[in-house]
Amino acid sequence: MNKILTGGFTKIFKALGESSRQEIMSLLRTKGEMRVGDLVKELGLAQPTVSQHLRVLKEAGVLKSRRVGQEMHYSVCSEKICDVVSVFLKMYQR
Repeated sequence: MNKILTGGFTKIFKALGESSRQEIMSLLRTKGEMRVGDLVKELGLAQPTVSQHLRVLKEAGVLKSRRVGQEMHYSVCSEKICDVVSVFLKMYQR
């Protein structure tokens, strides 16, 4: 298999190996685009912690962001990624 392709999968699965990141993906899939502050409230984590998780997920290529004024809004990159993540999480959580 292509090294670039497998490296991308490795980065995605490594990013999803942390339970808070799995929860972020689940929230964004069910609720759609969310502000960082809303994710902080939903997760009950400190803002810097949530921002760090979001950075890891964005660098892995599963999230995208957009600035609205001074706030960052995050959403999943595509439904295909969500489908792959859902299958993975179901298998992982068994």
